[in-house]
Amino acid sequence: MADSRIANIIIDQIQATDMLALFAYGTRHLTAIDDGVMFSVSGLNFKGIVKIALSAMDDYTITLGKFDKKTSEFNIKQVINGVYCDQLVAVLDDLIEKK
Repeated sequence: MADSRIANIIIDQIQATDMLALFAYGTRHLTAIDDGVMFSVSGLNFKGIVKIALSAMDDYTITLGKFDKKTSEFNIKQVINGVYCDQLVAVLDDLIEKK
C-alpha cells in the first residue's frame, strides 16, 4: 500500500503555488503511489495520466502516459526529470495546458 504522506505533500505544493491548477487541468482520480501521486487530467495539450514521483535527489520525476485499455499497460508518452517543488506548476502547465 502506498504511503499517502508524499502524495499529500505534492498536492499541497501544487496548491500553494496555484490554488486552481489542479482544477484547471481537469484533475480526477487522485491516487497515492509509491513515492508520489498519480491522477488523470483533461488539459488542452494532454489528456491522460500524470505521475509525480519523489526521487532520491529530493526532486520530482513527472511521467505522462496513458493506460492501454486492451492490455492494461501504462504507455509512457513523456518523462521530465529533475523538477523541484517551486517548478511543479510551471512544468505541469507547459505539459498539460500549453499548445
